[in-house]
Amino acid sequence: MSGKSSEIYRRRSETKRRTRFIPEVASAAVWTLSRFNEGGPQELRLKWLLDDSDVFLSTSYTELAVYIVEGQDLDLTVHKLIDIEGKLQQPLGPEYRRVARGPRLHLKRLAAPKSWMLDKLSGTYAPRPASGPHKLRESFPLIVFLRNRLKYALNGREVKEITRQRLIKVDNKVRTEINYPTGFMDVVSIEKSNEHFRIIYDVKGRFTIHRITAEEAKYKLLKVKRVALGNRGIPHIVTHDGRTIRYPDPLIRANDTVKFDLENNKLGDFIKFDVGTTCMVTGGRNIGRVGTIVRREKHLGGHDIIHVKDANDREFATRIGNIFVIGDHEKPWISLPKAKGIKLTIAEERDARRKTVDES
Repeated sequence: MSGKSSEIYRRRSETKRRTRFIPEVASAAVWTLSRFNEGGPQELRLKWLLDDSDVFLSTSYTELAVYIVEGQDLDLTVHKLIDIEGKLQQPLGPEYRRVARGPRLHLKRLAAPKSWMLDKLSGTYAPRPASGPHKLRESFPLIVFLRNRLKYALNGREVKEITRQRLIKVDNKVRTEINYPTGFMDVVSIEKSNEHFRIIYDVKGRFTIHRITAEEAKYKLLKVKRVALGNRGIPHIVTHDGRTIRYPDPLIRANDTVKFDLENNKLGDFIKFDVGTTCMVTGGRNIGRVGTIVRREKHLGGHDIIHVKDANDREFATRIGNIFVIGDHEKPWISLPKAKGIKLTIAEERDARRKTVDES
């Protein structure tokens, strides 16, 4: 067997091991081959087919190349290729049929984010957040908030009944999707019970139930992810919750924090990302901790490192993408959860528990 024939059979066996030819790509293969069908030596055309089989092996162009070579007719015209394409338009067996997967609709319970604090033995699956302003790993579905945290419902059916009555507002907008993905800094309001909550992390990186006043529920803080010019040179900013706000203050830059009025949907004051401001960590090992920015290490081509010092004078560092400025040099612009963003050691937590028991 010549070297060229062995190369053909080797490529054919590799193709059969991986996949079969898919009829939908035949037209694309015909079009690409037609560009080289205007002439040229047969060896060059064969070499082109074999070279392309390396590139398109995953999409099964090799099967068409082998089919042509096996026919031992290297002068096939485009019309002949079209005839071959028609012959290949036959339903494949279930072992070779490829079906478009589409969006994933399920989430295993063990794969759910630990910030939801779901137990392992209450089922196989967990609620999968719907598409929305926050990423899956950074979101907190309404059904988990109402059923697992607030205990206002016993099951998913009761959560549906609550949301269908249009009782739940997120950022001053009614949300009826039980899997709506709330996220960091979102304000969840239940007007019937006159309750307001801000979605925020505790010092252990878990989403906590943080009740706020009606006055504080009128606004939220947004981190500026990007500043850009849109169509016709209109400036806009993109925030961490997916908002695009046009005509911001010209002094606003990326990583700054803006105060957003939820009732009027307008920007208010803003805080510059600077040394001395109060921040909260929203990712990494120090998630949920609150402190003051001490210094910034710049790394060209990499992630800038921010050094933060908390109220106990403990210093830690994290990437700039994990820093969310929540206050100016004086105090935070929002209320904080119970621990105030101060992370204790294991021994300090033990002593605090003993002190609570002794006092009771």
